[in-house]
Amino acid sequence: MGVHKALVTLVAVMGVLIVLGLIAVGWGIARKSTTGGKDETTIVRPAPGGTGIVDVPLLPGETVTFTFPAGDRLVIVLSGGTEGERVLFADPVSGAVTSILRLQPAARASE
Repeated sequence: MGVHKALVTLVAVMGVLIVLGLIAVGWGIARKSTTGGKDETTIVRPAPGGTGIVDVPLLPGETVTFTFPAGDRLVIVLSGGTEGERVLFADPVSGAVTSILRLQPAARASE
């Protein structure tokens, strides 16, 4: 009789785990449907009172190669300008360019 009671207890515990799992899945689906599939922490909102438009000065002939987030900064890679390739680091909230890297060919060592 002891084995039977242990088996019933084990089945009851597994049933509770299945119900908790289904609740977690349902909650996750409901959360994704209300946020459009995006995590709330990844949505970027414009600064209060700001227009959301920032002018980035480009040199003649320069184009944006690509952009990507890096920590709390936005990296903007520019190429084709008169100064060679440049990398701008900008604050995505204020739009201010915090630093600029000018990528230039290394000088060849004399042989």
